[in-house]
Amino acid sequence: SAVAAKVAVHLIIDNRRVQVGVAARMAGLRPQARFYSRLWNLVEQLVQFLPAGSRCDWVPSHGKHLDWDHTHPETALWRQLNQQADDLASTEARTRFNERARPYLLQETRSRVAANALLSRLRAAEEIW
Repeated sequence: SAVAAKVAVHLIIDNRRVQVGVAARMAGLRPQARFYSRLWNLVEQLVQFLPAGSRCDWVPSHGKHLDWDHTHPETALWRQLNQQADDLASTEARTRFNERARPYLLQETRSRVAANALLSRLRAAEEIW
């Protein structure tokens, strides 16, 4: 780990409010506001263990702020890494949604099939009467 190796960590976050809060926490401040609770709680816990020299910067998300030019020479790489992280997160979110939704979708499909079968029987009975 970075802590054991005493290697500075460079966090790059695409949520400006969270980045400002993390940077403040890294500077030893205790921001009053809480940001996006799960992410913020995780980062706030981890920040205290980061080695000296660690830092936190912001990168625009999802191709926003195309005119943004940061002083770091590798900002194009930051954007690329951010897009890859977003793509992976989106894939994971879709997978988890599909896993949770599948039983409900199957139940809904079964109900629809049963309702259509009943409707067909009622129509057939009406024709006979």
